[in-house]
Amino acid sequence: MGAEFESFMALAGVYAILAISLNLLCGLTGVLQLGHAGFFAAGTYAAAITSIYFTIPQLGFFNIFISLAAGVTASAIFALLLGIPCLRLRGDYLAIATLGFGEIMRLCLNNLQLPGGKMFPDDESIGGPTGLSFTEFPGDLWTKFPDYSAQYAKNWVIWLAVFISFIIFLNIKNSSFGRAMMCIREDETAAKSLGISIPKYKMLAFILSAVFAGTAGVLFYHHELRALPDNACLMLSIEILLMLVLGGMGSFSGALMAAVVLAGLPFVLRHMNAGEYRQIIYALMLILIIRLKPDGLAGMKEIGDFFRRTKK
Repeated sequence: MGAEFESFMALAGVYAILAISLNLLCGLTGVLQLGHAGFFAAGTYAAAITSIYFTIPQLGFFNIFISLAAGVTASAIFALLLGIPCLRLRGDYLAIATLGFGEIMRLCLNNLQLPGGKMFPDDESIGGPTGLSFTEFPGDLWTKFPDYSAQYAKNWVIWLAVFISFIIFLNIKNSSFGRAMMCIREDETAAKSLGISIPKYKMLAFILSAVFAGTAGVLFYHHELRALPDNACLMLSIEILLMLVLGGMGSFSGALMAAVVLAGLPFVLRHMNAGEYRQIIYALMLILIIRLKPDGLAGMKEIGDFFRRTKK
């Protein structure tokens, strides 16, 4: 039970970063994006490649910052390359374009083959459908560091990253940058008449959202020590979007709470022997929320707004 709870907390933290990062784009800017899992996968694979080929055991825990730099850079580059042509699109067309990016990423990763290198000398190549994993015997590779492990992303590291991400996005929402994005969401024509550069703000939101998705991917890899092509699957992107609908589009507090709820749901269903009904329950939750609470559980409010209301 202890190991299962630790696994749940780690997954909930990763989901929380994915949800609040997508909320910046979908909730605040009003840009519907269905390829968020692609940026998450970019982060996991960048961390995997960095760890497999460039680990410096003497650095210990600080290797995670090398992976973080690689994951952030990879996701930012993909966001820039995707954003330049696609952010000119609107509505369903943009959603379809980003959906295509996620599927292209998954298929490319599914066919990615890399040399085994020093870590896997007996293998001509690694990757493909089985993904990239860190060696199970690092002590054999680095005899001077027999207890070395790349599993740096303990639960406290993941939740510290969640807290930092939450504070950053909350400050963005309350800044002039955040207000400009909300203006774009409400009425692009009015925003343009006020002198707001719509392409610039959309691109910045797109890149920032992707960078934090890549960060979540790095943390996921350094907790699970594996990267899989399915990290870029459409179902994950839809689950993240469901978290926004459940918590409230534009509310980072709501997205955080919804991420914890949806991360915990598979564990609860597993103990009830009802794991196969997960997708049905997701669909029913979505229908009920749209019918009974169309703005989500928190609407546009943040946790501080509820405390202020309580004091009054």
